[in-house]
Amino acid sequence: MADPRLHEDDLIMMLSQTLGDAKAREVLSAAIVALGVRRGVLTPALALEVLEHIAAEPGIVGMTARFAKSRVHLGARTKNEVG
Repeated sequence: MADPRLHEDDLIMMLSQTLGDAKAREVLSAAIVALGVRRGVLTPALALEVLEHIAAEPGIVGMTARFAKSRVHLGARTKNEVG
């Protein structure tokens, strides 16, 4: 059975496809700090909480986070499963 946890890098990968790596890291780091979430591996629930925080941002940043949330809800994984 696959591990449902996500690493920060998974979220960065989801966000960076549209925002670019630097902006994805910036908004993810800011959300993690603002929420007081421990860095590293996140449960799906924590990943959704972080993405929800980012989704409140206006424009492309918020839209990209909402799309990433749908990927987490659907169980989409990134490099940890395909690599």
